[in-house]
Amino acid sequence: MKEKEIKIGMRLFHAMFGWCTVTHPVATSTNKVLVNLEADEIEYYQIGKGYTTFKRDKKDSDHTLYTPIAELLKNEDVKLSDSLALKKQCLNPKVRFWKNK
Repeated sequence: MKEKEIKIGMRLFHAMFGWCTVTHPVATSTNKVLVNLEADEIEYYQIGKGYTTFKRDKKDSDHTLYTPIAELLKNEDVKLSDSLALKKQCLNPKVRFWKNK
């Protein structure tokens, strides 16, 4: 995905953490963008720290992530590049959505 294609409010699929919404413009100096993740709970592995868990406290709270645009995809069916697939395997993310909010 290219920097010009990303607009505020656009819903994209993050390669590791699932669906998200773009909340700010792309930072052109770093090719990163701030997104709000839709998952209610995210657990992933950090080397040297172990598993880290983020839980949404309220239904209107945010899971904000500053991510490279290379990790954003238009849909979840896109085949990941070798480097992204390896990163996903190392992080071993677990993304959960609660039915009753």
